[in-house]
Amino acid sequence: MGKEFEIKGMDELLGKLKDLENNPQMLLVGSTFDIEKEVACDHCGHKQTVSLPVMVERVEGKKGYGPGGSITVTCSNPECRKTFEVTWDNVVFDIELTE
Repeated sequence: MGKEFEIKGMDELLGKLKDLENNPQMLLVGSTFDIEKEVACDHCGHKQTVSLPVMVERVEGKKGYGPGGSITVTCSNPECRKTFEVTWDNVVFDIELTE
């Protein structure tokens, strides 16, 4: 018939699954989400909405934490069209899971 074998690390895997069952928001760690923010061009002052990519670095309870970052944006004003940097500090956000 078949051979029996033991799967090593099964207890650890079951422990992780149990943690996820109790804290499903942990699945968000490592994910990246876009947050829309209105910014003004450094050159002409034109305001526009940009998407900032924010990564979930860690989760504590119902709070998510992400690192700061920066992106280069091109001004949407047809008379300007210059690039400028948009930077942001560490991000803290509420997590609400719904079915």
